[in-house]
Amino acid sequence: MFDKKKRKTKTLPVRKVDRRFYGECELRQLPDNTYFKLVKRDGTLSKKVYMKEKGSYNRWSRKYDICSTDDMWCAGRELKGTTKVSTRFEY
Repeated sequence: MFDKKKRKTKTLPVRKVDRRFYGECELRQLPDNTYFKLVKRDGTLSKKVYMKEKGSYNRWSRKYDICSTDDMWCAGRELKGTTKVSTRFEY
């Protein structure tokens, strides 16, 4: 009766190089305790470096709590799991 089409998001896989991960992916696909930068809409990277910590997923809001590396108190931000992130940078 109704045609339900499943939508699949195209993301690039994150490759493991040495002990680090290299590439672009969605935030939910990134392993724990990994440093990353946000990918803006125009394709450039953000200036701040963030870290996805273990257990950072908030089930109530369905978002990830991420911390900026230069913030001493780790105030953090909440981002959706579908947010594009990149580990292609030198820290």
